[in-house]
Amino acid sequence: MDLHKVAFKSSTEMFDTSSGTGRMLTFAQRERKMIGECVFESTLKKVETGGRPGTYPAIPT
Repeated sequence: MDLHKVAFKSSTEMFDTSSGTGRMLTFAQRERKMIGECVFESTLKKVETGGRPGTYPAIPT
């Protein structure tokens, strides 16, 4: 977007890529969403395989 001097501003959301801060926040929001999806998918997989979500594996003694 910088190459073509284009910026995006949303009139209904807090979304503005015309500044460095706006670009950073956009990236952070995307990363947060991706992390949330990964955590949800791994929790779902753990439950489907009979595990309990939010627990650590047993340490062998």
